[in-house]
Amino acid sequence: MFDTLLQLKNNGVLKHLVRNGLMSPKVLQYLEIYMYIDARAKTTKQSLNAIITDAEVQFGVCRRTVWNAIKAVKDISED
Repeated sequence: MFDTLLQLKNNGVLKHLVRNGLMSPKVLQYLEIYMYIDARAKTTKQSLNAIITDAEVQFGVCRRTVWNAIKAVKDISED
């Protein structure tokens, strides 16, 4: 399912589905937060805690939302 969401995001369909109310905006937001954290973890030597703090600021969300995004996307990527 994770690969399908990435394909939909990359070809613009996911944004279109969210814009037209067919999918929750949280799906897109969680995916973007997860991808941000994953990219930062792979390209920097920052601690996960520092990366999560950066994500909070970058996306204007609280720490709990960042952790929810990580958990949700990890759960679907394992399926």
